[in-house]
Order: sequence, then structure tokens, then C-alpha cells
Amino acid sequence: MPKEVKPRERKFVFALVLIASVSAGVLGVSVAIKRHREWLDARWHYADRQKIEAREALKTPPVLVLNGTADGREFEIIMRGFTNYFRKETWGAPRGKRTLLGGQKPGGYAVEIRTADFHGQRQYGWWGTRRGGGGGGSEGYLDDLVPGRNLWSSSGFVGLGHKYERHVYIGKEESASTKWEEGCEDWMQDGDIRIPRKILLKESGGNYSSKWTHPTREFKIQGFKFQDEPSADWFEAQVKEHFPPHWIQTRTNTPADVVSGISTNK
Repeated sequence: MPKEVKPRERKFVFALVLIASVSAGVLGVSVAIKRHREWLDARWHYADRQKIEAREALKTPPVLVLNGTADGREFEIIMRGFTNYFRKETWGAPRGKRTLLGGQKPGGYAVEIRTADFHGQRQYGWWGTRRGGGGGGSEGYLDDLVPGRNLWSSSGFVGLGHKYERHVYIGKEESASTKWEEGCEDWMQDGDIRIPRKILLKESGGNYSSKWTHPTREFKIQGFKFQDEPSADWFEAQVKEHFPPHWIQTRTNTPADVVSGISTNK
């Protein structure tokens, strides 16, 4: 006669089967995610500044405005060519918005600005929101990356060349390095104009003793428009509005061997 399986043994066998099934499921998901990443990486199209500069500039007004969401925040990006860049992110309640008990509702905003001679970012918050920031300068072109700026060459707007375009910048110092990666996924197209639907921004780096990686930021672009304003003076005014005088120092902020100050597109 077949040996009778005791209830305790049944539970043990059931547990083993369950663990095996869950492990197989997790492994299957991990393999699927890995294959998806490999598939996505395989179709990325890398474009450096030299390739972007080689693209033909399109006929558009000189200013591009993008808007959308990033990490639960609303953002607006205003670019006058490659050189003049302004991004503002807002979250929570505006300053002065009160609760029923009269207290300030939490909120804040962050700005990042580039002009011909300035680079800086700063964050403002109220009622428990962290506050911080920085700005300044040094000699030479700041070879970093801010989302959307590679849509421009020194001659004007050039847009994307591929639906899955990636830009990589590496900054090296004596004992440390920083790597910026920008991935553009899909695009909104109007004739020859191609604006990314999504921009993924990743920053990592390290030195002789440690390495670090910031969480990838995902900018979902909901709309865009070209216009004639603001002028370059507006960007300079934003620097003075958002940064204290001792943070404002000279910095060259145009690509190497490229004339600064784009006013119109060809």
C-alpha cells in the first residue's frame, strides 16, 4: 500500500513547491527586465556634440519652451539657443497658501540657469521643505548636461536625430570624475521638428575611495512652443533674482570653438 503522507509533511512539501514557484517567478521577471534593458540599450543612438553641431538648423523662432512633469513636480524649460537656459520646477502649495488653521502649506521650487557666463542651481522651500542650492563659475566651458539643451547646436534648433537618442558627458578632475547621461525616448513631431516625449537624466561619479549614483530623473514633456521672447537679458535678470551676489561668478558656458549668444535661427 502507498505510504500515507502526514499533514505536517504535506505542509512542508507545499511550502517547498510554493518557494520554488515564487523563486522561478522572480527569476523570470528578473530575466525579462534584463532582456528588456538589453533590447532598449541596443536601439539607443549615441550623439555627441560634434554630431549635434553637424545637424542642419531648422527655421524656428529663437526661443523654445517645454513644459511637463518630473518626479511629481511641474516644470517649465525656456531655452534661447544652446547658451541661455532656464528651468523651474514647482511642487506643493505656493507661498502664502494657508491651511484651515492658518499655517503655511508645504511647497517650493527649484531653478537651474545657464547664460553666457553663469551656471547655477538653487532650491527654495517652505514649511519643512529642504532648502539649498549653489552657483558660481570657473574658467573654461562647463561640460555638463541639463535636460533638453542638446536640442540646439551653435547655429540654432536641430532637434532629435533618433527616437532613442542618448548623450553622455564625462567631467574629470584630478582625483574624481562625474558622468552625466541623457536619454531621449520617442518624440513629438511637427514637420521636421522633433521634440522628445521623455528625457531621462542620470548622474554618477566617484573618486579613489567611493562611487555614487543619483536616482534617474524622468522628465515627461507634455507640450512645447517656439516664440521670439524672452531676450538674453531676461536670463541674466533671472540670475540676479534667484542667486545672491556672492554666488554670481564668471563662467564660460558655450561649447568649445562655438560663438556664444544665439539671437535667431537661420
